[in-house]
Amino acid sequence: MADPQRNVVSEPHELLARMGASLRADIAPAVEGPAKTQAFMASVVLQKLARQLELSLEHRQAERADRAALVGALRMLLTGSAASTVVGAAVDAVETSEGPEALSALIRTLYAKRGVLDDDAFTALLGRVRIALRADINRRMEYAG
Repeated sequence: MADPQRNVVSEPHELLARMGASLRADIAPAVEGPAKTQAFMASVVLQKLARQLELSLEHRQAERADRAALVGALRMLLTGSAASTVVGAAVDAVETSEGPEALSALIRTLYAKRGVLDDDAFTALLGRVRIALRADINRRMEYAG
């Protein structure tokens, strides 16, 4: 018999993973019709959500590190550029933001100032932004796959 005084605390991601496994292994095989499909689908959703929660801290830290590296690289690439003031303001906004909006604004600014930037500078700046975007996609694929 379990000790009622014992506090058992599970991490949220562990609880969701166990619920997903239970749906897949115990509940879905025991039911028929649409409920079977729904149980299997719910287990997949819970497993993915559990993995996302498990990786959330690690991913937030990686996002901050990637953002800092991106800002540093962009500032270095902008040194001496004719568009450094306008594009630099967009880079500053990326540095102080947490969401994707500032990065989207930076991309729009790069395209808007493409005429002021030479082709090599534009390609280098946009290429560096694409590296950061690819890293974000790769992180998302860790729990989506």
